[in-house]
Amino acid sequence: MRKAVVQYSDEVADEICDLLESGESLNKICSTEGMPCRWSVNKWRRSNPEFNHKYNVAMEIQAEMIFEDIIDFAKSFPDVNRAR
Repeated sequence: MRKAVVQYSDEVADEICDLLESGESLNKICSTEGMPCRWSVNKWRRSNPEFNHKYNVAMEIQAEMIFEDIIDFAKSFPDVNRAR
């Protein structure tokens, strides 16, 4: 069953970016009721430079958070080799 089409709006775009920054995956975001499908998000990125920039910044923040989590996790092991 196809999802209903969600039209671009700054509010939806900001919500997507906020969720990405908090660690949610785009797959999970797009599977949420009221959110666009992944294809639509990618179309928005191609057609809207401002959204594409916000999206890229959100993904960079998410990557930094994941990296910090990995470092914290690795440091929690007394045996560094085991943590790798």
